Amino acid sequence: METPQNINDINGEFVVTYCKEQGAAAVDWLKGVYARPKKEDKNGKAREISFIEVRNEFARKYFPHLIPQSKTKKKTIKNLLDSL
Repeated sequence: METPQNINDINGEFVVTYCKEQGAAAVDWLKGVYARPKKEDKNGKAREISFIEVRNEFARKYFPHLIPQSKTKKKTIKNLLDSL
């Protein structure tokens, strides 16, 4: 199995195969991610966890170096004036 180079290289098949290779604990963790309480959408209907959410959880656990880092925010005019 090839190691992903960025988060977009992680697909559903990769997640399942990787967890199987890691053993029963990893498979149980993955099933636990899917078993979490479902969130409600804007219409109040319960929705399944999306693949993006699963992929991000997976990457945080097994490939943290692939998680995009938050960008530094530019200073606002208020911050600039406060620093005077």
